[in-house]
Amino acid sequence: MLANITKGQNFSGCLRYVLSKAGAERIGGNMEGATVAELQREFDLGVQRQERRSPQKVTQAVVCHTSLSVEVGRNLDDATWNAIATDYLTAMGFTNNQFIAVRHTDTQHDHIHLVVSRLRLDGTTVETWLDYHKAQQVLRQLEQDYQLRSIPPSWEVKIKPASVGEIRQFHRTGEPSVRAMLQVAIGEALSTATTIEQFQNQLAQLGVAVRLRQIQSGIAGISYKLNKVAFPGYKLGKRYTWSRVHSQLEMNYE
Repeated sequence: MLANITKGQNFSGCLRYVLSKAGAERIGGNMEGATVAELQREFDLGVQRQERRSPQKVTQAVVCHTSLSVEVGRNLDDATWNAIATDYLTAMGFTNNQFIAVRHTDTQHDHIHLVVSRLRLDGTTVETWLDYHKAQQVLRQLEQDYQLRSIPPSWEVKIKPASVGEIRQFHRTGEPSVRAMLQVAIGEALSTATTIEQFQNQLAQLGVAVRLRQIQSGIAGISYKLNKVAFPGYKLGKRYTWSRVHSQLEMNYE
């Protein structure tokens, strides 16, 4: 299975996307609304309820949009997809959250989209730090439970593996390498940022400095620094190069 996770601030845009695709069919969830406007109103009421009861500021990235897909040639029935969606959300910590499940038929991969509020109905918020890595563990278990084929995520292939020295350091100290911490931090920032300024600010909050290499025609490269150790993007993996970062920011914006 594959999972693609994005986080955002606007339910309306996400709802319009998943419900307006040709052949889109809503197959599950716990929402009463039938239209984008009605669903948006329900989600907004959840946010407003959280704002009234919580002394802390409600997170801006309240939307978690996840697509789950199986291998080409495998088609599941709606009941199975709903069971998978429930198991996936529970394992990821979404135990009392508003959500809808919508099935799409616009690609070769049979897949569903989950639009979920990160705000639980009991007033707590689902923590999504490291959710990309957690999702891979959940997917491997779902593949066993539902007898599905394992598909490595494309972003995982584009990550530079740890060096022998880094592996030895981890076994000796139990601490992840700077390379690994950078990969996790950058992946988290790329899941929500829509501009390079947001991307830099989010990483700065995690102690990561971002440096852009400027040339006359524009930006030619990117590097990252954490704990006084710097890596150019290409040494972390293709996913962390300027061209891939720029493309992901544009996709998030759209």
